[in-house]
Amino acid sequence: MGTYGWGESSATVAVVEAVAAEAECDADELPTLCDVVDPDALDRFFEVGPERELPGRRVVFEYADFEVAVSGDRRIEVSKADVAATADGRRSAVADVDG
Repeated sequence: MGTYGWGESSATVAVVEAVAAEAECDADELPTLCDVVDPDALDRFFEVGPERELPGRRVVFEYADFEVAVSGDRRIEVSKADVAATADGRRSAVADVDG
């Protein structure tokens, strides 16, 4: 699991860069983030100046076979997700705490 921060960039740019770093690939090799989350909504949810934090805010989602947790303290945690289909066909993700 990797923990990444972001400064001046938007949350969406920081998410893509963090996942690319964890996946050891270029950002343009990843699937489109908008297939998973609304990038504008994510950016607005965490939109503050670089000097401010929103400690109570946290969003967790799966992206490119990783579980991504974006926190209002300007941290992004990326861990490999164990993905399995549930009985109703939906996918669920559980963070791999061993890796």
